[in-house]
Amino acid sequence: MSIARRVCLALGIDSMHMLSLNRKSVEKSNVITLFAAPLRIEYAREPSSWIAVGRYRLPIEPVAVLAIVSAISTSGCSQDSAVGEFAMLTAGESHTCAISSTGQATCWGNNQFGQVGASGLIARNSKSVLSPAIVAVIPRDVVSISAGSIHTCAISTAAGTHCWGYNAFGLLGDGTTANRRGVVRVIEPQLQATSVSVGNGHACILTSNGAVYCWGRNKSGAVGDGSKDDRIVPTPVVGLSSGVVAMSAGGRISCAVTKAGNVLCWGHNYNQCIGDGTRIDRLVPTPVVGLELPVVAISAGEASVCAITSNQGVVCWGGYPRFGSGADAVDERLAPKPIPWLETGVIAVSSGNGHACAITDCSALKCWGYNQLGQLGDGTEMDREYPTQVMGLESNVIAVSAGSGHTCAVRAPGTALCWGSNGDGRFGRGVGRLGDGTSLQRFVPTPVQVSP
Repeated sequence: MSIARRVCLALGIDSMHMLSLNRKSVEKSNVITLFAAPLRIEYAREPSSWIAVGRYRLPIEPVAVLAIVSAISTSGCSQDSAVGEFAMLTAGESHTCAISSTGQATCWGNNQFGQVGASGLIARNSKSVLSPAIVAVIPRDVVSISAGSIHTCAISTAAGTHCWGYNAFGLLGDGTTANRRGVVRVIEPQLQATSVSVGNGHACILTSNGAVYCWGRNKSGAVGDGSKDDRIVPTPVVGLSSGVVAMSAGGRISCAVTKAGNVLCWGHNYNQCIGDGTRIDRLVPTPVVGLELPVVAISAGEASVCAITSNQGVVCWGGYPRFGSGADAVDERLAPKPIPWLETGVIAVSSGNGHACAITDCSALKCWGYNQLGQLGDGTEMDREYPTQVMGLESNVIAVSAGSGHTCAVRAPGTALCWGSNGDGRFGRGVGRLGDGTSLQRFVPTPVQVSP
């Protein structure tokens, strides 16, 4: 398990959808400094074994964390070290979820199928929830959460993996296809799940020993078990029984990163999201071709995949967003292509539905792609070929998630902001996905409502 993953788990950050920590580290005895958050991690002991990720040396085995202190300044970057309300968030198709600084799972937005998972009779049965609602049942120790199209999943340290929402095709992983308005326990393998990622009709977990299990709709092979049969419980992905350090579930695809920095993807390939130079659906993990450097983080979107390489540059492949490669960009990219202005200095990336966003090493947020709904947050409705600065988020951004027509981010000290579509429209029927208590469309980052 990498240091970035352990820090993410300790802070309640989903490191699969949004790696919001820089991999640069300074090793001094048992104190390791990460420059992105910025954070100082004090371990109970000196790590005994390490793994090379690109040019960085990171600890392999889990080590108890004594303290996490956010009081280090990055040269040339403005930072805020206070403690805030939110640690991370995840933007789905028409709803959004987050983990609070105390480890509590909350969700808001479209609740037509119960994907918000709200406690309380009224909220649980409401079609829309306009502001954050506490997810029922799950304890205050959530370490990973992921919002998909019509369902949501989260991992609790004490209670394991839970899902809620629509359950056709076995999306909830509870061994049935019965729809649930409430939260249910996933029938997971004996190995501890450390992160979860939800796609359009499937979900995947990464276990503590680096194995990947997926379940749900498998018509295009997104489960990765070599078949097209839907799976109602977590099923081992072929060839990924160990050695995986990151994974992400997108529209109808899934991708994984190995310890060596190689990337494998599987599932629907019409938009060439698999990255193998074809349009053939892949039922098992297939190597992405054309990657010139090892990959340290990955984000699979609806029709494209973006990754961060060992030199902290962003590369993307697949269909939309077709932007980010200049005026000569075509609808699909046959092989991974670097994103201009993001060739280095990137610490997080998130690929959504038609747009993508990245956090730079100075904690600024930049987005590119489609913008008809204001999802780029630059105050306009203009599509952008190149990464564009999000208004008001020039510094202190620690997490980002690009959804379907909307985007959300966390800014230190823990303020959640969302922008883009917030009501009925082409990207979903739900209202309130921005969590500001309204159904108004927003073209700039708008604070998520929090409990008084």
